[in-house]
Amino acid sequence: MNQSTPIESSYQVVPIGKVISPFKQKFTVPRQPRLLSLAKGYIELFKPFDDLHALSSLADFSHIWVLFWFHLNPENKSASFEQYKWQPMVRPPRLGGKEKVGVFASRSPFRPNPIGMSVYKLDGIEKNSKGIKIHINGIDVVDGTPVIDIKPYIPFSDSVTDAKGGFAQDIPVMPFNVIFSDKALAELYHLAKNQGHSESYAKEVEQFILQVLSQDARPSYHQNKMNVDMSKKQYGVDLLEYNIKWLLDENQVIITDVSLTKNR
Repeated sequence: MNQSTPIESSYQVVPIGKVISPFKQKFTVPRQPRLLSLAKGYIELFKPFDDLHALSSLADFSHIWVLFWFHLNPENKSASFEQYKWQPMVRPPRLGGKEKVGVFASRSPFRPNPIGMSVYKLDGIEKNSKGIKIHINGIDVVDGTPVIDIKPYIPFSDSVTDAKGGFAQDIPVMPFNVIFSDKALAELYHLAKNQGHSESYAKEVEQFILQVLSQDARPSYHQNKMNVDMSKKQYGVDLLEYNIKWLLDENQVIITDVSLTKNR
């Protein structure tokens, strides 16, 4: 049996597809899967993996495990494992970014092998002229994230009712109340209508935006400025095909403007 260490051996990982996600920037992504019920998207399979035979019987499962690559880590461009800058101790946001834990006791993206895993609700499998889409719900990755494997979620073995969650035992509390200004809400519905979307679609987008911004969608370096008054500062983010602008007034987020993203 080969006892080689990872540094002495290498293993090839080939992306089988990518996630098409409503989150266009890292700082808006939920920190765990299934926290936002309206975070919907799909996995687009690459050739030669876009084969319905490979997905046979997958639709019988309600949820799937998705393994993915943290491709936006700056260090991922390193030429070799020896040059990759992983961190043995990290500061989980759940602990306020102040306390350190071991990287293997966290889900930090800065790992020896930057592999993530999440369980998503499987909403359906679609085959069309452009390929195969695996529709998923509860997404917690940025748009374009490479997928390296898909596995079915098996309740009797994957769900442990008496499991301990360490520092992340409880569901996180959403810190902010979020409201639309009258102007911003009218803009959203007007844009959706002009794009040919239904009013029900616009309503779901409205609720999705409220979900995202309630979790504190500011960049982390702003979230950590505890002693600096960041109130009334204008923020912006791209979600789906819309650019959302808002300001933070004490513990309330006020959405002030909605427009189409510039790359459309």
